Amino acid sequence: MDAAVLPDREGSVSWASHPRRNRARTFATAVGLATLSSLVIAHPASAEDQPKSPATARVHGGVVDIDWADTPTARSYAVIDDPAHKVVWSGSESAARIRVEAADYTDLLVVASDGRAYQPVVQVLASNPAGKSGLKPLVAVTTAQGTEVTWQHTAGVGTYQLAGEGVRRSLTAGKAADALSARTDTVLGERGTVEILGNAPAQASGTKSDKSPTTYRYGVEITPPAVQVDRLAPRARAGTAVPAPAPQIVRSVTDYEAYIPDKLIDAPEDPFGVTCEGDIWGTDYWYKGDDRGPGHESGKYRTRAALWTYWNDPDLDVSSKDIQPTVRYIREDDEWHRDEERTASGEDFTIDQGKNDGEVARSTIHHDVANPFCNSATSITYTSGQTLRQDGGHFFSGYHDKMPNHQLWRTDYYSEDDNSRKETEVFHHKLVSPYCLADPNPFPYCDDTYYEYLKS
Repeated sequence: MDAAVLPDREGSVSWASHPRRNRARTFATAVGLATLSSLVIAHPASAEDQPKSPATARVHGGVVDIDWADTPTARSYAVIDDPAHKVVWSGSESAARIRVEAADYTDLLVVASDGRAYQPVVQVLASNPAGKSGLKPLVAVTTAQGTEVTWQHTAGVGTYQLAGEGVRRSLTAGKAADALSARTDTVLGERGTVEILGNAPAQASGTKSDKSPTTYRYGVEITPPAVQVDRLAPRARAGTAVPAPAPQIVRSVTDYEAYIPDKLIDAPEDPFGVTCEGDIWGTDYWYKGDDRGPGHESGKYRTRAALWTYWNDPDLDVSSKDIQPTVRYIREDDEWHRDEERTASGEDFTIDQGKNDGEVARSTIHHDVANPFCNSATSITYTSGQTLRQDGGHFFSGYHDKMPNHQLWRTDYYSEDDNSRKETEVFHHKLVSPYCLADPNPFPYCDDTYYEYLKS
């Protein structure tokens, strides 16, 4: 949920009296997608309201099933793995089943042949999150008529907020097993984006997951296929290489930062000592924040995980993790006095930088870092799975607490001397409340944010 905690005074934010005020602010600012060009609210609707799509795709059981309308002049079809630049299926039917690995994604192009040349018909971008991730497949199907993004409805989410270029239609079903869709004007060969936000509201059954709303964020970025279909020989078979321009990216860097935007924050005070202070009438402790807004490479953060992927020489791949010191202040008579500085342990902050085969690289970050002055149960936790492709495509998925701000950037370098690079903000999720670090959490606006971001 993209909702900020507003400061009680300039440069500071209080932890002592946020719950009720935060809930109102959270509701009022939940959309937080104003940087995109249009907004559609998805309400319950019937399948009859939706026009028939010329193509569909569904991920299940480690495969993606693709169906498309027959092309009148087509004698055969082929399915191309666009990043791999090769044919993975061919046949005369207008349907195909393609394998997709768990915790990975696939970027496919369906082409039709009239016996002389191939023409693009359907582009499919689909994720297959790990079974225990709490996430469901996200699929984007692009044709000459537009793009349809589908995802599985989560029980309890009554409204989805959608944003993106040319988003014109949406569907929300009433059952957890139903698939939902958002339609956009992005057609084959064009670029386009869609972002989706849903919140499962508080329930009354008494479990933590029911009492605290879970936020789901999905992002899809469509780009034109890389392969040169017009140079593909007729009657291509599975395994046939497809001509494509050589990738230009020589190195990619991802960095994930958790940061507190305010200059100072008040420590959470409770009479039981489950957060930071055991006496709400005792010493008034505050902590130094990072005093910054959104942005890249500011050098200000609580923690940072960075991974360098060298596409032309994977042996150079390296990662780093950094934890900034926590500085405590004492507030007396509206003045703040520096008290003590400590640095949290990085024992439960790990980076698993997987294999880089020169085309695809996969990594996972696990983060569980607490304020060294506070109860360890109030740690900042997140998991970030990352699949990068040399052609610029990626799949980021995971979850995180709603405190503090979480941001992820990808930077691609096009020369060894670093003079040519492209920086991309994958996401920036603002904090909801400092109380969201408490576990178990009694507040009705916390619980985790789950996310998937796909780029073809």
